Amino acid sequence: MSTNSDGLFRICQDYDSDDSSDLDSHLKDQTESKDDDIRNCQGNALNSRLEAVIPSSILQMFNEGKELSEFITASGANNEASRISLDRGKWQTYIYIPLSSKGLLDVVINDLVNTAKPVLPAMERITEEELHISLSRNVHVGFHFIQPLMNDIKATIKRKKRFSCCMSSIAVYPNDDYTRTFLAIEIHGGYDQLRSLTNSINECFKKFQLPPFYEPPSFHISIGWCPGNRLNDFNQSTISELQTKLEEHLEDLNPIIIEHLECKCGNKLYRFPLET
Repeated sequence: MSTNSDGLFRICQDYDSDDSSDLDSHLKDQTESKDDDIRNCQGNALNSRLEAVIPSSILQMFNEGKELSEFITASGANNEASRISLDRGKWQTYIYIPLSSKGLLDVVINDLVNTAKPVLPAMERITEEELHISLSRNVHVGFHFIQPLMNDIKATIKRKKRFSCCMSSIAVYPNDDYTRTFLAIEIHGGYDQLRSLTNSINECFKKFQLPPFYEPPSFHISIGWCPGNRLNDFNQSTISELQTKLEEHLEDLNPIIIEHLECKCGNKLYRFPLET
């Protein structure tokens, strides 16, 4: 009897040392799994409550990187003006006078760009939607500063009156980092009014520690571009031929009536009318 009792005791010991640890481990896993499910449910419920309480405009502030990436992909590689910074929380911003190339101006621009192509085969015309006279640099504005800056510019611009300006001569410009070269038409008539606008915009930019426009400003309409620094490829003969073609139509092209300004800020467009 003693032998059977000892054997039964050993069997119970073996079961307790092996199977019971497995059972405890299984029960522990089940408990932890249930705790995780509870926490996940609580977290989802909390997120739902937060989304219901926090305005969507605030929640979207933390998705800017994705929105900006989608916008720059959609805007096209050749549209330098509309490209925006991928710096999280900052939007590329610039102010300009929009122009239309319908009618004679469209014909003249095509003629000028085609005339430059033998010298620069990579030259491409700038599309009608991109034609403008720049009044500021391309700057990067923090999301939370955008509306205060727009309010400041609106208050300043609304006191400016409508005016006219005139195209005058052919010019060639590089961009800031010399990765592109632009064929342009310079603006001379209306220079003082354009300068007054840039001075006012510079004052607004200064409050937000943004860089001012180029000094002295050279107002122009870019009509074509090509990659790289190609300034030396525009010889005097080509410039003279382009100038002659432009002067044939200047009387009919001028003046340009300036009625409003626009500001492109990321994927948003702001319009500032001038006083009549």
